[in-house]
Amino acid sequence: MSKHREMKRRKARSEKIVGGTACFVMGLAMFSGSLYMIYWNESRKDVSVVAKTSVVIDAGNPAANRVENEKLVSATGQLTSGKTIGDGLYLKPDNYIATQRVVEMYAWKQVKREKKNSSDESSGKKTTYSYSKKWMREPDMSDRFKYAEGHHNPPKAIDDAETRAEDAKVGAYSFDMAVVELPSYKKLTLTNENTTIKGGAALADSDYIFKGEGSLSSPEIGDLRIGYKIIESGRMATIMGKLDNDRVTSYDAGEYGKIFRIFDGTKESAVGALHKEFLLRLWGFRAGALALMWMGISLMIGPLTVSMNIMPADGAKGRVVIGFAAFIISLVLSAAAIIVSGGVHSLTALIPVLAGGIALVLLTFALFKIASSKRKATPA
Repeated sequence: MSKHREMKRRKARSEKIVGGTACFVMGLAMFSGSLYMIYWNESRKDVSVVAKTSVVIDAGNPAANRVENEKLVSATGQLTSGKTIGDGLYLKPDNYIATQRVVEMYAWKQVKREKKNSSDESSGKKTTYSYSKKWMREPDMSDRFKYAEGHHNPPKAIDDAETRAEDAKVGAYSFDMAVVELPSYKKLTLTNENTTIKGGAALADSDYIFKGEGSLSSPEIGDLRIGYKIIESGRMATIMGKLDNDRVTSYDAGEYGKIFRIFDGTKESAVGALHKEFLLRLWGFRAGALALMWMGISLMIGPLTVSMNIMPADGAKGRVVIGFAAFIISLVLSAAAIIVSGGVHSLTALIPVLAGGIALVLLTFALFKIASSKRKATPA
């Protein structure tokens, strides 16, 4: 690992005031964005509610089904394909439903870190650029590095690739493989029997094919390791979508979105998977909105207290106080926004939350100013 350090000069008071104002505006934009993010997230529908109403049909005998076309259906059977596919490079053709070639390159990665020179908020910053070598699927472009000399990343010589069988079926029902959402891939154990090693590549172990100047255990910059993931033929699966004779196509569920997907297992497990995904996204976006709001409010409070020389405490302690205050405000406001969005679901209903947030920020700023004035007035 290599490191490069830069020292930034101490800012003048006028620069700090301008910078603080810019940060306040940026923080306000982030705060407003977090409210919209909550509004959008709470409006999303749980598609498992619709999936639960799908009509179960016999995947093995379409003629026996008495379900009208255009209906939302689910069919459970074996996921199969009549043709073999590979990746056209190292993976031999076999009875796969789909394959993924995953290529990682050994490359330089830049990490930027900034640190205050002292506990004095008005001091300059020390910026450190560190460079380490890592396996990366998407290597950084070295011409964007701060210190590109000695840290050159060549282009990745082999790209990732996905291949899908064209004639796959679930039971007797066909579908458009280019459009349908597939079940999860699993990692393929590589052997001499399922791979074709050529062009200077080597089967390094059961996980990777290696191509480059070094070795898998001691690689050089630009070296590649290639792995494969597959969806094998013969697994039990459930396809869900719109019935069209002996085909299943995409079903438009209105505000719930489109349903055209293959799941592992039965209809019940498919509905459960959809509900779990909905909850993960719901709480994931809630957490993301809270973090965005926290950062926004911190930007609104922090730089102004610094530019006005009214830090509630010195240096790092002051930043902790500001961060804690911003988090409490964010927690309260995000909870209020979630309740309002879920109950009323109107952007205009969030205006009081936005106004309340600005009021709380100004109140916190005023309290910090009062505390700072009292501290300065106290004799040493």
